[in-house]
Amino acid sequence: MKFTGYVHKSSFLHRIEPRVKIIWFVIMTVMVVLYKNLFVLTLFLAGCALLWLISDLGREMTGMLKRLLPMLIMAFLTWLIIGCFQNNDGTVIWQMGPFALEDKDLLKSVVASIRIFLMVSVFYTLIMTTNFSEIIYGLQKLGVPFKVAFMCGLVFQIIPLMISEFQTIADAQRARGLELDKGGMVSRLRCYSVILFPLFIRAIQSGQSISLSMHIYNLNFKQKRSSYKTFRVSAMDLQFFVCFTLMWAAAVYLGIQFPILKA
Repeated sequence: MKFTGYVHKSSFLHRIEPRVKIIWFVIMTVMVVLYKNLFVLTLFLAGCALLWLISDLGREMTGMLKRLLPMLIMAFLTWLIIGCFQNNDGTVIWQMGPFALEDKDLLKSVVASIRIFLMVSVFYTLIMTTNFSEIIYGLQKLGVPFKVAFMCGLVFQIIPLMISEFQTIADAQRARGLELDKGGMVSRLRCYSVILFPLFIRAIQSGQSISLSMHIYNLNFKQKRSSYKTFRVSAMDLQFFVCFTLMWAAAVYLGIQFPILKA
């Protein structure tokens, strides 16, 4: 499955007011960055999973997890190997000479993998349920100038587009016989470097196309913009935000009560 941005559906999360979703995205990202507690991250993961099920995004998020699985496994193993070289004053699970695997090393590895998945999935949850114009509208209603809001919305659209281009180029190289997923770390990096040049060219072409489109459209950031569609905060939006506010409060409580599970 390739992720190219907005998914056309009429789900619960699609109907949430853009400002509410943007605030949810920012707070969730900040919380995931700040907290390294396994209980807290598990709570975030459960809350997001419930939201995906309610919004009928289970298929999309499962496909994304399959795509992210190699990176998550690599992150897990990397933190595990780093932990073997350090003494974290934990319970030793396995030891061979100067290398020792402790329970805290496992905890750090699991926490790092969950944090990566949450940060990526929260970002994709926003862009899959909020189109380009809605992101700009929401940012403007939050007091962001139109020029900045437009650039932010453009970045949100370009990131999944570049990821899709990367996957397309990688699939084309695999069809030519390039083995990207075999060999050691150095061998894989050398193979993936073959993808970087055509990806760089595609990025330049995409930038030129966007620039030309803006020129033809005669986009003027100083002109006051109107909106075809208006949004109002509804009772459903308030219920959504209250539920996640309670979850964030519970996360703070768990982080204080169970500091032992902090990586």
